Amino acid sequence: MVQAVNGVYRPVGVYGAFPAGDKNGGPEALWIRGSRSPVWNRLYSDAPDLAACDTLASVLDRLDVERLVVGHTVQDGGITAYCGGRVWCIDVGMAEHYGGRTEVLEIRGDAVRGLR
Repeated sequence: MVQAVNGVYRPVGVYGAFPAGDKNGGPEALWIRGSRSPVWNRLYSDAPDLAACDTLASVLDRLDVERLVVGHTVQDGGITAYCGGRVWCIDVGMAEHYGGRTEVLEIRGDAVRGLR
């Protein structure tokens, strides 16, 4: 969920939505682990096929959401859009280990673009 405050979009309640294990450092809930979990899934970060884009469009339309913004899979060419701009991959590898440069995703109304 994203909220606009003075024209700046910010995540709302994202981290609180995912249980991080119990207070004693116990394991995370089963649904959050593994490559198909909502946190680790990379389906939309690596050139999704037409079926994946159709599924995404159906989900976003049902939720009345314009687009999905994802990270956690470095995009070597910089910020990348797939599925006709319905998914934006914003992990550009800014960590020193990856050597990526700083980029930001600008969303102004219906206009979306990556800025270098």
